[in-house]
Amino acid sequence: MRPQPIKELLDRCENNQLPPGSIVVFCSETYQPRFVRFILDCLQERSGAWNSIVNKTYQDMLAALSSSFLGQGCQYWLGSGVGMPKPKRSSLLNFLRDYSGPHTVAVWVSSAEASILESSDNVVMVRLPAIVDESTFQMLANSSLRTRTNGKRFVKNLIKRRKRLTLDQASLLLAYQPLLGASIDQFCTVMLDRIVAPNHSLFALSKALFERDRITFYKEWGQVRRAYPAIFWVSFFARQLLRALLYLNHAKDDLKVAKRCSSRLPFSFVNGGWKAFNTKELAGALGFVYDVDCSLKNGGSDLGLELFAAKFFDRAFFA
Repeated sequence: MRPQPIKELLDRCENNQLPPGSIVVFCSETYQPRFVRFILDCLQERSGAWNSIVNKTYQDMLAALSSSFLGQGCQYWLGSGVGMPKPKRSSLLNFLRDYSGPHTVAVWVSSAEASILESSDNVVMVRLPAIVDESTFQMLANSSLRTRTNGKRFVKNLIKRRKRLTLDQASLLLAYQPLLGASIDQFCTVMLDRIVAPNHSLFALSKALFERDRITFYKEWGQVRRAYPAIFWVSFFARQLLRALLYLNHAKDDLKVAKRCSSRLPFSFVNGGWKAFNTKELAGALGFVYDVDCSLKNGGSDLGLELFAAKFFDRAFFA
């Protein structure tokens, strides 16, 4: 089965070439909810409403997919399977592999799960790129009636300033486009870095933190810190420390599990840098960040973030 580009999926939907029983499968390494919402809205403009049954139980999902009212087919979105027990998720995917109607279904799967569905003749497999190039971004802007006006100018302005965007980031930015009118240049200049974090800076920041490279850390942080509120940085540092702690907990005994926790951790940490840390230090640093969070929510100063960084570089959380 040949994977289909996003545009081909939209064209098929517009030309009524998604018959009942079709299974639209979005496949990528990580789930991208904003993109899914955007593309479902585009599909809805072409073929009517897509009904979400994400919050239904496994049994209720099967019941909805197996029955219809007076033979009428519906279009159902099944979500990403987050929160569904693994055995039931596998059973659902096996059910979809053999599904032939009466409804049209869309679902997201990971790359590992895609093999279950690839053999089905009813599956329309859409493999999502990790990074959006200009032509894909432009195609997305032209796909929705809401973003078609001034879409070309908007995309060119964004791509000029940010060469690498995920589908989720592109979809988030397109949500602003209908509101801008003639203010596209001002939006791109003033607001872009506030809405979509410059990933290269955040990765460099994380790398410098775990390498205890104080000079690089403060240089990178100085460039982006004031673009975001203190609560963003609390969340950023907490996520990095938690991932590092989970990685450290599994690195010696189960590397496969450890790799699942390594998303967005710097390569230098995963490639041996973790050996310079222990769980007590990372847990202490994480606890300190949680204390900063509580202080901020009770009217405290964001100087706690400065103290966290200083203590981390001085290895004070070993104590």
